[in-house]
Amino acid sequence: MKLAAVISELPKLSSRKSYDQKFYVLFKDRHTMEKEFRNQNVWGIWASYKFPGEFEGEAQYRSFQDRYEALCAGFLRYYDDVVRSGAIDHTIGFKWPEFKRKGMYELDIYLSPAPLRAIKKSSNSNGFNQGSTHGGAEVEAVIADSPDVNAAVDPPKPPPPPPPEM
Repeated sequence: MKLAAVISELPKLSSRKSYDQKFYVLFKDRHTMEKEFRNQNVWGIWASYKFPGEFEGEAQYRSFQDRYEALCAGFLRYYDDVVRSGAIDHTIGFKWPEFKRKGMYELDIYLSPAPLRAIKKSSNSNGFNQGSTHGGAEVEAVIADSPDVNAAVDPPKPPPPPPPEM
């Protein structure tokens, strides 16, 4: 599991250390990162959340972001390593809105490779389901370009952001 991050937004490390490329996909600025998120051949929206927020300042907002990103990264790491037995290695990225003291926030969480989405079973005129089968079981999934981001099946969506601390 890797984290997509903007270099300037990461905490400064001592001159002897650097960010390990096996844990991060680094971008020079937020614009470049968000442009890459729109590349549907690589990234897909994993989850979108709207939530109310009230923050005393940018430091509290950044702390809230860091804690939620750590929760999602741990959730995805467990899924990739334990549930899927290392069969896939995702990269996760977050598109956070600009800071405001109080109001509604909208967060988009991206994954690479894109998550799979469930699709409805379709029937032909004879009443038979159309779709591929795998070992007698129907396989009904499509890559993340489906407009319904709530239909994620692999991996399951993370929990929504908690309310900010008061």
